[in-house]
Amino acid sequence: MEFRLKNRHGAFPVEVTIDEDNYRFTVRNVDTTGAFFNSACDLIDWVKNNWMKEDFENPEEFDQMLLKFEQYCPL
Repeated sequence: MEFRLKNRHGAFPVEVTIDEDNYRFTVRNVDTTGAFFNSACDLIDWVKNNWMKEDFENPEEFDQMLLKFEQYCPL
């Protein structure tokens, strides 16, 4: 599953990739730096600790992404 959200602080959208089949768990930040994770839960924890919905042009998209995360890492 891939997500692209437009952040208020940059020209490029942030990207989140959760690909369990290929063990690819990545984030691209607003400044185009990236991070790789060992699991979907590690990635989700990082997103929840480092991003806030107020940072996005459409905060509802961020909330929807968090809801979809629950299928990978239940609360």
